[in-house]
Amino acid sequence: MSNTQGIVIAIVMAIILLVTGAAAQIIGAFSSVFGWVLGGLIGICLVLAIIFAGFNKR
Repeated sequence: MSNTQGIVIAIVMAIILLVTGAAAQIIGAFSSVFGWVLGGLIGICLVLAIIFAGFNKR
């Protein structure tokens, strides 16, 4: 892994933490059902981001 990829991964992790923190507060303000849906969407987005990051390494 090059330094650039490490920096990109660090930035992505920071963004993920910020998004998850914001989502946790949003989920707390809504019903648990909405929380499950939002959590699922976030999970899908994270998986897609990881897949795209994997393709970019090639």
